Amino acid sequence: MKGISIEEKVDPYKAVEKVGGKTVLVGNVGSVKPLFQGTPEEVKEGVFKSCDAGFNIISSGCGIAPATSDENMRAFVEAVKNFKH
Repeated sequence: MKGISIEEKVDPYKAVEKVGGKTVLVGNVGSVKPLFQGTPEEVKEGVFKSCDAGFNIISSGCGIAPATSDENMRAFVEAVKNFKH
């Protein structure tokens, strides 16, 4: 397979360790918490954790609620753009 989408309940560091670079990892920022119910700062923390763990594609771990705030979505995008290893 070319990639696996990993939900937010999975520890991103363990997922990267178990996959061992054999496929692309997609995810695993929480779609409910932090995206829907969290603050922009919590969204950034979630994004940074997935980035730091080594996920190849940063996305929500599941579908994004239509009522998710624009502020949180902007924080998500900015966090991905600004992540530094």
